[in-house]
Amino acid sequence: MSRFMPIAVCASIALVACVAALATRPPTTEPPVADAVENSITSFATDHPEWAVLRNDRRDATPIRFGHAKHLDRTLLGAPPGGLQCVVCHAPEPTGRAMLPISFDAHCRECHAADLGNINVAEGIIAAEMTPHGSVAEIALALDRKLGEWARQQPEKFAITPDAAEPTAPEPPAEGVPTKERRRGSARDKPKAEVPAFSSIEERDAWFTLQRSAALETLASRSRCGYCHTNAIRPGPDGIHFEIPPPNVPDRWLPRAHFSHLSHEMLRCNECHTANESHDTSHILLPTMASCRECHAPAVNGSGGAPHDCVLCHTYHTDAPASQGMRVVEDLRRKR
Repeated sequence: MSRFMPIAVCASIALVACVAALATRPPTTEPPVADAVENSITSFATDHPEWAVLRNDRRDATPIRFGHAKHLDRTLLGAPPGGLQCVVCHAPEPTGRAMLPISFDAHCRECHAADLGNINVAEGIIAAEMTPHGSVAEIALALDRKLGEWARQQPEKFAITPDAAEPTAPEPPAEGVPTKERRRGSARDKPKAEVPAFSSIEERDAWFTLQRSAALETLASRSRCGYCHTNAIRPGPDGIHFEIPPPNVPDRWLPRAHFSHLSHEMLRCNECHTANESHDTSHILLPTMASCRECHAPAVNGSGGAPHDCVLCHTYHTDAPASQGMRVVEDLRRKR
């Protein structure tokens, strides 16, 4: 059965490398943010440009289907009384500077484990197992293992019979967005345990390849991995290529500035982030410059008054800790 192993392994190499690098993920937008920076800014309150990731109607290019508004809906199935709160998934790191990364196991599996589907190659003959998450290579190995179990369980069906009819390709999965019943695994998703007669080893190997391709195509559909991951499958010269694009969820949306959530804990999340109005992953949920200036500007008629010096957010020539900006501001004010 080792001859069937390599089909999906190539795609896994890039996936593993990308997953390992999630801790320092920069923002990815469409259109991309230019490398050039503004270098003639005299005041945050008067001439600081809008955040680069919000200019030109940029959209979040993260290859994930997700709606914040849906998850904040109080009627969401499985949500606790009162609905999910932002802090259920978004927790600050110890410094308070940024948020800890989102992961499937920590934040999604409890509700969405069933959406992973099962590795199942012969209904009623070989026991299914839950699809692994996080590695294309693990999925390929699990599928090969199940195909091998099938061959060992019914060796007579996989014997070579000269002059046998050419086997046909398995029926592809149905198109379209699945219902909840299909996402949980309906009879339409389950493979048939029918094995044709093989006239040669090459013919049998080709049939196993077709079985694997059909299983991967089902996993990549909107009823399985494709429910959350976009572009999970693509055609190739030698068949179906199953590839989960790295999520690329950024850990910092303003990589050239320091920001502390801890310093803003007196505010409710939705005062700055309009997550309850966002139904699309492409929405970049940063507060606008105008929103920040409501506080970070000179005090006028009861508004403003919060620090707005450049070094509050920017440090120069060194990757300073998040708290250094505030210390520099305080030192400058004492010298005035």
